[in-house]
Amino acid sequence: MGVPAVAVAVGAASVLWPGTGGSGRAYASWTAAPSAVADRDLAAVVQACRDQLGGNPLQQVVERDRPFDPRTIPVALADRRGEVVSVVFHQDSPSAMSAFCLAHNVAGSGEVSDVSTGSAGQSGPQVPPAAGRIVEGNIAQYAGDPVVSMIDGPVGAGVVGVTIHAPGRTVQATVKDGRYTAWWPGPALAVPSGASGRETGGTLLRYDVRLADGRVLTDVDAGLSEGGGPVTRTEPSPAGSTRG
Repeated sequence: MGVPAVAVAVGAASVLWPGTGGSGRAYASWTAAPSAVADRDLAAVVQACRDQLGGNPLQQVVERDRPFDPRTIPVALADRRGEVVSVVFHQDSPSAMSAFCLAHNVAGSGEVSDVSTGSAGQSGPQVPPAAGRIVEGNIAQYAGDPVVSMIDGPVGAGVVGVTIHAPGRTVQATVKDGRYTAWWPGPALAVPSGASGRETGGTLLRYDVRLADGRVLTDVDAGLSEGGGPVTRTEPSPAGSTRG
């Protein structure tokens, strides 16, 4: 069984969570580029995620102040990386809330194990980033061997791709309907000695953004103010690139 993650209710969150409980073999199957999840597998994973979110006592505490029904919160994003499926649930109203889930699922099996969940949000609606920008959003780092990180955030108009540069990893995010997500074995946060909960030393991530007009913006500032700061460099999109 996976370990339910600590639920939080803040603005953009950087959170240290308990270990996922997943198997090293499953995480070893991780791929930098995501793939689609078959309908049967996705239905099974989503149900397992909802069941665990609803059964997490910490989540129930958050719900009293941040309306969030795990039975009905919409699925915003889902992808497969090897034998692990990730799901992001998201609502914009009355408060912007995201719930996260990682689960072990061998493609085509419909069987789900090692489910880990958590959530983060804010007290009001989320302001969309400016066109061509992204917001770093919520970052979760699960303790364990290996450390596993997951990110979820909004994108502005015209953004069709996000590449995340993590320590030792280059990860293609899934981008759909104004949001992006990715997960990977490895850290996303600098963790001071003895830190726990939201005590982090900041993120270790850099971002490239691909726009609908074919431009690739590198090393973008994904800060919270104005949906991200100025772009430092612009490069042409690789020939033949079609991934959204």
